[in-house]
Amino acid sequence: MIQTPYFTQLQASHQYQGKTNHCGPYCAAITAKALGAAEADGLKFAALLNPVRWKGILPIPQRIPQSATLPWGTTHLLQLLKLNTRWTPFAKEDDLLKNLQNEVIQIVIIGEWRPIWAHYMILAAYDAVQGFGFIDPACIDSKIHWYKPAKFLKLWRRYGKNLICVFPGD
Repeated sequence: MIQTPYFTQLQASHQYQGKTNHCGPYCAAITAKALGAAEADGLKFAALLNPVRWKGILPIPQRIPQSATLPWGTTHLLQLLKLNTRWTPFAKEDDLLKNLQNEVIQIVIIGEWRPIWAHYMILAAYDAVQGFGFIDPACIDSKIHWYKPAKFLKLWRRYGKNLICVFPGD
């Protein structure tokens, strides 16, 4: 089994999003807390992303208020915390496994179009038998939630293979 070097910290930092659509902010809070931001709180992070951010005269929505978070909103939030973070759409499966073995925390977005839904999770492990393992803010506990490779890759492709990487060592 391959595990992120931050496996223990991520599990210890798990936060449950309850029945909200705040999985993106909760993943950011779990990541930030695992890296030492003791006050990181998913609900507070969600509220921070509700207002539209402005870049000059251009409005940049970070999320649909009280609902879906856009990947650049989660990325911006982590960057505000001074974490070196990069959002990559159309990432490669090889990147997931390579990053798991390095000092990179990975947040992925999975989902379906019918019925429409999307969900953020933190990739924490890979096992040849069990598949991809995630710290999932939709789960009440910090146990690893496993997806078989074919199922995960299908759901990940549906939303453009979005990958948010945090590089703690940089």
